[in-house]
Amino acid sequence: MSEAQMPQEHYEIVAHHVPPEEPVGPDGGRPQIKNETALRVIWYVLSTGIRWRDVPPEMGCSGETARTRLRDWENLGVWDRVHADLLRL
Repeated sequence: MSEAQMPQEHYEIVAHHVPPEEPVGPDGGRPQIKNETALRVIWYVLSTGIRWRDVPPEMGCSGETARTRLRDWENLGVWDRVHADLLRL
């Protein structure tokens, strides 16, 4: 698994593209998974070919959560910029 982990400097290069993390509202609720964690899981899935549902729990979020975040970023046009920056590395 170590060879499939996204290096920290890669996240630092693309962090400015992702939307800010939303705080927990005044009514409480569960905090959102951090963008960095979701991106690391997306990187892991894309680099290993593992199925979203088979992402190990120790990655910090489920594959379904990461897939949903990827979909949201695609809808916002964020993923195209993140992907382009990562391809340049």
